[in-house]
Amino acid sequence: METSSGRSLAGTRPVADSKPALKLLVKSSWVPNARGPRLGIEQPPMKPITYAPNLPLPTRSGSPGPDIVVPFTTRPLTRAALTAAGRLSVGLLPLIRIVRTQIVPFPLQLDATPVSTAVLRQQLVPLAEEFGAHLQICFTRDTREGLLHTLAKDSVVVIAARRRWWWKSREEQLATWLRRRGWAVVLEFVEKNNA
Repeated sequence: METSSGRSLAGTRPVADSKPALKLLVKSSWVPNARGPRLGIEQPPMKPITYAPNLPLPTRSGSPGPDIVVPFTTRPLTRAALTAAGRLSVGLLPLIRIVRTQIVPFPLQLDATPVSTAVLRQQLVPLAEEFGAHLQICFTRDTREGLLHTLAKDSVVVIAARRRWWWKSREEQLATWLRRRGWAVVLEFVEKNNA
């Protein structure tokens, strides 16, 4: 077979043989924060680790209460959000979870985290035990996407924020982002002196 320029195509490879090389090239140039469809990469987007408190959970085996998720932002704001979650769920026996997302940069594997799991656990377990909450640490590429992977359909997210009059705080932006995706969000505003 010849082309219009008179060259022979006998020595070229068929198109079907070049597809695996093209597919490998596409996978190797994957960018984690790029818009558009995600490619089928073998690495999961996050690695969750859950620590349960030493408190007994008598009602969670038969008829679980509401699932309340408190994303960790700062220690004072997370404490205020846990207090608000406790007030909202009086008498309901909820499952309260503190979700701490830790970003792992893209060149590293999710197992090779820049912050040790033991250090994160040492910092957050006393706060979780004080409120009887479960602690869930998620190593992820993106904080918001990692948080989405920990939420169930009926989860209620409780976030505490300081009120600003000129622009939204990071916590308010997270609450708006979650509401746009269909989750129920309770935003607790605290005074500057309290948090």
